[in-house]
Amino acid sequence: MRWLNLTLLLCCMSTSAEETIRVGLTYFPPYSQVVEGECRGIYCEIANQVFTEELGIAVIAVQHPWARIQREVELGNIDVMFAMPSEPRKRYGFVSDEPIFLNTMKVFTYIDHPRLAEIKQIRVEEDIKALNLTAITNQGNAWHSSHIESLGITTVHAISDEHILKMLAAKRGDLVIDTSASMRYMMEDMALTDKFLETDAVIDRANIHIILSKKSKFSSRMPEIDEVTINRIRGDNHKTNKCRAELISNSRKLLAIRIKDGCYVEPRTPHIVAFNFPAAHKLWHQQHSHLR
Repeated sequence: MRWLNLTLLLCCMSTSAEETIRVGLTYFPPYSQVVEGECRGIYCEIANQVFTEELGIAVIAVQHPWARIQREVELGNIDVMFAMPSEPRKRYGFVSDEPIFLNTMKVFTYIDHPRLAEIKQIRVEEDIKALNLTAITNQGNAWHSSHIESLGITTVHAISDEHILKMLAAKRGDLVIDTSASMRYMMEDMALTDKFLETDAVIDRANIHIILSKKSKFSSRMPEIDEVTINRIRGDNHKTNKCRAELISNSRKLLAIRIKDGCYVEPRTPHIVAFNFPAAHKLWHQQHSHLR
């Protein structure tokens, strides 16, 4: 199985650093995945650039199912994970001041659902509750817990992201609310694109942060990580200034994410990120090319 316990040294670049930091990842393409022993994806690029290039710390990527990654960070066996902040996570981890990425949460269902017309009309979480539908999610999904289960919406838990789609295909639930990029990737990878439908509504946009275990030997270096994150991702460079100008000049027109000059502006926050990560840049241009 793709998420079998794996520990590998990221070999994207050589380093003479004696220190190593353990970064917890799960099978979550295009954000992170292990292909022939190599860690690939946006989170891998971020880990290399923030920790190795900027702080001189060699990165060891540890791949487990998502629920276990969180337990290991809590215990201090893994130093870092990339995730949405939540109250439980804040109790055992330091959360970066700035987000490193922003995920778009959308609704997916199977193509022949008998209530497909109603599902297409879903715009907010409360609509799911009103329709008395059952959702499927992976174990340890904090966003789903706080936004869906907290409303009393019946939820079935899968052991991994791949199993979410398998359970939806088996009609174990009515729908999935998850990141659009990852769901699309896995549907193609599993040859299931003709089985599911992605609705138009954006249910939420969730900020992804660096979360550093309070039991990590690097816990005292969180201010450095924050500084690197700000300088590397939101630094006052020429590209970010272009993004800022785009936000100011279009502040009354922006209704969705817009991309220009390798950056995006998010009007609901609003916040600005200048992408230095090739995979991230490519992903966002693929997803939102119609908004440029």
